[in-house]
Amino acid sequence: MAFPFLTLDPERTRTATRTAVASVVSLCIVLIYRFPEGYWALITCLVMTQASVGASIDKGILRLIGTVVACMLAVVWLAPLNQSPLAFLLVTFAIITIAAYLGSGSVYPYAFVIGGVTLVMVAVLGFEGQNVSASKGLARSGEILVGVVVSWFCAFAIWPRRASDQIDQIVDRTIARTRAAFEEAVGAIVDSRPPPPRLRDELADVEPDLHTMLALVPAAAREGRAHRHRTQARRRLAIHLERLRATLLPLADPIGALPNGLVDATKDELSAVLDTIRSAWRILERSSEEGEVDRALDAIRPRRQALERRIDELRRSGATRELSARDVIGFHGILGTLREVETQLHAVSRCGEAPDDDTDTSWRERLHTFSIDEPRRRYAIKTGLAVCFAVALLNVLQWESSVSAMITVFIVSQLSIGGSVRKAMLRLSGAFLGGVLALIAILVLTPHISTLPPFALAIFVVMFGCAYAYTGPESSSYAGLQTGLAFVIVLVAGPKQETSIMPGVYRLVGVMLGTAISIGVETVLWPSHAYVDLRDRIRDSLVGAGTLFRSLSSALRGAPPERDEWLRRAHVARQRLTDFWQILGEALLEGKEARAAVAFELPVATATDEMMHRIARLAVRIDRPVNPELRALVEPALEDLLDGVEGTLDRLPSYLDGARPPAEASADGDALRAANLRLLDAVETARTDRRTLELPEAEVSFFFGLLDAVVRIAQGISVTCGALSRAPQT
Repeated sequence: MAFPFLTLDPERTRTATRTAVASVVSLCIVLIYRFPEGYWALITCLVMTQASVGASIDKGILRLIGTVVACMLAVVWLAPLNQSPLAFLLVTFAIITIAAYLGSGSVYPYAFVIGGVTLVMVAVLGFEGQNVSASKGLARSGEILVGVVVSWFCAFAIWPRRASDQIDQIVDRTIARTRAAFEEAVGAIVDSRPPPPRLRDELADVEPDLHTMLALVPAAAREGRAHRHRTQARRRLAIHLERLRATLLPLADPIGALPNGLVDATKDELSAVLDTIRSAWRILERSSEEGEVDRALDAIRPRRQALERRIDELRRSGATRELSARDVIGFHGILGTLREVETQLHAVSRCGEAPDDDTDTSWRERLHTFSIDEPRRRYAIKTGLAVCFAVALLNVLQWESSVSAMITVFIVSQLSIGGSVRKAMLRLSGAFLGGVLALIAILVLTPHISTLPPFALAIFVVMFGCAYAYTGPESSSYAGLQTGLAFVIVLVAGPKQETSIMPGVYRLVGVMLGTAISIGVETVLWPSHAYVDLRDRIRDSLVGAGTLFRSLSSALRGAPPERDEWLRRAHVARQRLTDFWQILGEALLEGKEARAAVAFELPVATATDEMMHRIARLAVRIDRPVNPELRALVEPALEDLLDGVEGTLDRLPSYLDGARPPAEASADGDALRAANLRLLDAVETARTDRRTLELPEAEVSFFFGLLDAVVRIAQGISVTCGALSRAPQT
């Protein structure tokens, strides 16, 4: 009988084994040299659990920098103020607030987070005097250095895996998966049948891999000069692979099923174009030589021209008159998609031809971390106040577990109440489970262990399990980390190695007290709810969609295209919705009202995401001005639809906020559907007009493909209006 849930992932198993070995080696070192709090070396080994050498190097450097700098600040600035509590708290507040603000940004956030944790620990000792703070700070820096060095050694010595190799695997996997999706889609095109329903999900599954690839690029840059020189090329490659994936989405749309008559009449020419694209894709998949993909795609030009001549013959002979306008522009929309697929294949094949020779502009985006962001400012101030309150309270109480309580205050504080509750639940569950495991070890193993090997074996087994959980899904990752942390705090007590369950009990109580302080301050002072943040993110995306579409409609009216700027705006608007899915689970922890709000916001976010995809496709398609003669043939209906889309996009945020009645959203959706029908009627007349028949087929196909994209956008906005029309009454 098979138990799939018991099957271990090979890569996670290798990573967990490295961590367990590093923990045992660190244990031996701290016992030999009698470090006062040697468990910090083992905790560092667990925190350093990474799947690649580059990621381990990156995290180790950030951990060392954050720890050493925080210790220096605590010793130089905080410890001398131990006789002046007010000044001590003011300086602590300032430093913790800055660390919390920068730790919630995008520029090396881990260094600031670990710096804040270290500062909180040393701040507890600040009232004992500067010498105590200095000695404790140096001891902890040394223990962490041991853990970092041992982790680096194991990362290089035991099943070393480079981030650059992971990137190459993701690239190969993405190319293979997108080619398989393309094969399924074009099979449906040639057979004149709807695409398989699973095709859209298969393309959606590719996106997380590309996000992982972008996250791995900085780690790969740590693995040598050759990899540093390819940093920008890899970023561009990830962007073009994402565009290639997004380009295939129209082929997965069921409304894009082609009419039998038009497909049958052009099947030979269409199949020749598709075969050429398939051939180039296969060459790209097997890591071809430089320029081989371009040479393969060069053969598509005469075949596409043959297809255009065939369509032109059918158009002039009147063979397409029996087809609906929707079918005709849908056909040209698919041809536009195939042209964009060809363009992206060219771009992907060229990304790795040469090392970076352009300026890295990512630093400009990172500067946003140092700008004043209101939600992060409030979060940082609340965190600083909560830590100072905890420092003052626990110093008065002289409580045993004050360090755990104050670290918990800093760690559990999040941007929203739901985020704090979620972090607290994972931290509490990990502390409890780690304490239970340590208790079992003390009661069962310790009486029978008189030598190091059995003790090291117990450490190996538990740290392997915790590291395996830490490298898993987000829901288990933090709990696994906390379990291992609690376990080693109890068992690796110090130079005397007097094992006792009391450190685990003290830590669990400290975590509970710190959680209460953190969530209490979060609730009383500027309470921030995740479900409100979700709505803000949808609103930002809707506003971005409206701004972007106005620029696109200007291009359809004759303005010059600005493709790069459009794609940047589309990425920014969609990024807000990407963040939406990340904090959805936090919103569900905020009570009945939050769950009711999420029930409304979830379909709205889904519809908005699809709408943004369609607007981004139009941005990709408009790479040259449209033919003014063709535009004039459908101008009244096209203007009507463009104005309707712009006006509706402008009103969508007010429907979301409840400033307008939901019934008006439904009416806007109906108006867009009616405008779509009027445009299709205009296309029906224009496609048989003498002026259309005199124009080259390439111009007609390009323009009709753009109209297909506009019609799909209007349909997507209508779906969004339908979701907004179901807003709860307030």
